Amino acid sequence: MIIATFGPSTDRAGKAIEVVGAVIAMAVFAAFALTACGAAAEVTPPGTSSTATTGAPHTLVGDWKADSSVRSTLHIEARKNGAYAVTWKSGGRKPVTLIVKRKRHDVYAVPGDHESVFTLVGAKGLEISSKTGESLSFTRTSRATKKDLAAAQEQEAIAEANALLGETDSSSGSPGGSRPSLAGRVAANLNPRTDYTSFDIPTPKVRVTGPAYGGGKIVSISYYVSGDEIFNENAFVDGVSPATVDVMAGAFSQPDVGIVDVAWKTDFTDAYGKSSKDAAFQIRWKRKTFKKVDINGLFSRVATSPEDLYLISDWYSIHPAIWKATHLKDQIPVIGGI
Repeated sequence: MIIATFGPSTDRAGKAIEVVGAVIAMAVFAAFALTACGAAAEVTPPGTSSTATTGAPHTLVGDWKADSSVRSTLHIEARKNGAYAVTWKSGGRKPVTLIVKRKRHDVYAVPGDHESVFTLVGAKGLEISSKTGESLSFTRTSRATKKDLAAAQEQEAIAEANALLGETDSSSGSPGGSRPSLAGRVAANLNPRTDYTSFDIPTPKVRVTGPAYGGGKIVSISYYVSGDEIFNENAFVDGVSPATVDVMAGAFSQPDVGIVDVAWKTDFTDAYGKSSKDAAFQIRWKRKTFKKVDINGLFSRVATSPEDLYLISDWYSIHPAIWKATHLKDQIPVIGGI
């Protein structure tokens, strides 16, 4: 007998990476960012910075000028795979260009450097602060076009997904000589609605497992939801089911995907007290099934009748402990499909 328990868990690795927010912190430049400006830089003592969070830009791209008497400027361009080229000019010094790479969703750093942070403030502000508390403020003097901003954000999302997957975008085929991996493109398009979830949607793991019968690739997507985030088994069912509809839509948005397997994992404890992270739900769709579906219509339907997701799926499996503890046991078999 397997007993589902949703007790405390300290594993927060599966936390969802939030959409770029009002204030974006980016680790860059180490001590260079401030020492290049010398003693003339206006510094803010620790704890005295007032950072506005309304209308913050979504990217570093553009030109910036220091607010202090120091003649420092920044020119920042988006590069491939979510990286930024930051050119710093200060006084009569020779310009310095560094490549800043994404570490996680809101943090950027020069490889090996974690000393300083870039924080976007409001619509036109940028503050560079060191971990010792000193800071230097910049104001945006020019902004990239909407097209440039959109391209930069797309590259950020793809790079973030590939970083999580441990992949790099090295295959040829797109402008500039690089093309995002299929796993990265799928992950960048996964944005399930949270209207009915009582837990945070975690960051997915995406794998391309091979060619699908009938064409396309098989893509496996898994989410881990920590047990302490789940109110009860029925709440888990009610959140997972409509979210899966959106996950399928995001994955099949890539034309080279033929089959999508989605798994939602959580913590289980068996009768002998052994804990494990197992799949609570596994759902498979083929592209021909996806083509029959009206995503918004099915999302609304599944929100009130979760069993409908499983009834139209090519294959599904529900953990027996979850199945027995929820209303699904009276509506669908523990394993099934069309």
